[in-house]
Amino acid sequence: MNSQQINSILGVLVADAAALGLHWLYDLERMHQVVADDDSDDNPCFLTPNPDHYEGQVGYFAHAGKFTGEQSHYGESYLLNLRHLAKQGSFNTQLFQQEFIVTFGPGGSYIGYIDSPTRQSLQNLQELDSDNESKMEHSGADDHQVPALTPVSALCASYPLGELSDAEIESAIRVTNNNELAVNCGLYYSKVLHAVLDGNSIADSFASAAEHAPSELKENINKALEMSATDLDSAATLFGQVCGLEETMPLTAYILSNSSSYKQAIEMNILAGGDSCGRSVMLGAIAGAYYGLGGDKGIPHAWLFNLICQDELAVLLA
Repeated sequence: MNSQQINSILGVLVADAAALGLHWLYDLERMHQVVADDDSDDNPCFLTPNPDHYEGQVGYFAHAGKFTGEQSHYGESYLLNLRHLAKQGSFNTQLFQQEFIVTFGPGGSYIGYIDSPTRQSLQNLQELDSDNESKMEHSGADDHQVPALTPVSALCASYPLGELSDAEIESAIRVTNNNELAVNCGLYYSKVLHAVLDGNSIADSFASAAEHAPSELKENINKALEMSATDLDSAATLFGQVCGLEETMPLTAYILSNSSSYKQAIEMNILAGGDSCGRSVMLGAIAGAYYGLGGDKGIPHAWLFNLICQDELAVLLA
């Protein structure tokens, strides 16, 4: 694991934790009001989840009981992938499925919101015949939401460059998202992230991966990359703030193309509203790998100390 891969890992976890306090707040007028009323140093990042911010059907408050610096369900799933890869050295579908159940299933170690793909995947795993190996590999929901990108970020950061196959990526995605668009989006994203990890600029990385973009996303991805910096609210409205990859990936591409530092990218992501934690899986990985740690453009060192998982992370990255 090289320094860019480590920074990619840090980028995901910091971005996810930073967005938790305003995650799934869709009403941008309310977003501006909450941010204007808050006087914390890192505002809009690392705010404490507060149900008062969501009154009046302006979003969905999913993180009751969570504290500043904790991970969303996306971040927890990403950590689970990192633990698995650190222990096994490569992705083992059936072992990961067992770990997935132990973590997110009834009585599992994770306490918090469970999204639809995770719930359906757990149900599928309960129903699948363990003697049917090919069927067991495809335990995921027929769903093309953000959880499909979580293992991709972890795999690209854990395997030596050039040694991760598309088949391994697909197997990992299908544990939670047994859906063709989800797989195609994940494979496309892996090409972008690998290009960044190989030292290319964000713009060049998207360009080199363009031929792999799924047809369902290609027009909006191109529009996002070509769109000059404009009103963020308008971009969020245009591309969509929800959890589907058809909305998540273009808006993420827009933010990455119109920011010039890790901090700016994370702030824009939060202020765009909606599924900001979900977008962090892709945005944090790319921005972390590209801008690095510290300095004027990299991940702020102080933000690392906000992470509740910092001690475990130190062990995983040792």
